[in-house]
Amino acid sequence: MECTSSGDVPTVKEACTSSCTTQAGPDVCASDACACTKAGDVCSQTFPASCGYKSETVYSCSGDKTLPVEKAPCKSSTVCLTTASGPTCTPADCICKDDGSHCGSTFVEDCGLQNNTLYKCTNGALPLATKDCAPGICSANVIKGTGEFRASADDKCIDQCACKEENVPICASAFDPVCNYDNKTLMTCGNVGGVPTVKETCTLSCTMQPGPDVCTFNPCTCTKVGDACGESFPSTCGLDKDTVYSCAADKALPQKKIACDE
Repeated sequence: MECTSSGDVPTVKEACTSSCTTQAGPDVCASDACACTKAGDVCSQTFPASCGYKSETVYSCSGDKTLPVEKAPCKSSTVCLTTASGPTCTPADCICKDDGSHCGSTFVEDCGLQNNTLYKCTNGALPLATKDCAPGICSANVIKGTGEFRASADDKCIDQCACKEENVPICASAFDPVCNYDNKTLMTCGNVGGVPTVKETCTLSCTMQPGPDVCTFNPCTCTKVGDACGESFPSTCGLDKDTVYSCAADKALPQKKIACDE
């Protein structure tokens, strides 16, 4: 009630939704924990569980101190999340579990995120797109494919000519052609995002495979320094089996030294 002066009849100032609290100074309405604090939509978990509102449901508030009205329940397997733009229903797996940067590919497909885009995460919020990694690649796209993916790691955009893994030999042909790397070269990577360096020039070709890539060598080349009989090489090499050949180095072509019938 409100009293304008002593002796006047009090008038109604406000109907309390819960109760009126007598205190030192002006008395006040006790706030109802189950009532709205402003106009707009809210998630049901905004209110105490004791209010009995449906879980994972969007409620509408017409104003301050009004009771919320059910607007729309979230679909099965989704949760109601309060965001800066209002409540939204989303799969639980689409909500960030930490603070950091993550590739879109680290989230489930239902989230509708772009695999090759880097997102900024704040724990408990939805991921926000910060950068499209094209023409490069988002690091988790590569690491996940190798079975070494760790969801807690900070991801980043990697240049198409830079290393996508660390301490792993990789064929030059694995990189984009614009990098102009020699396809018959085995490269080595020191760290993710670094520039690959030449580890070995393959005599035949470089073979990409699960795990470290390797050079494929010409079967007609030497395997060590020293002399070798022609019969130690495949017959397709066309060497005389009764001739001694000299090998100057590993992977070098054998040179005729002496025929056994001479």
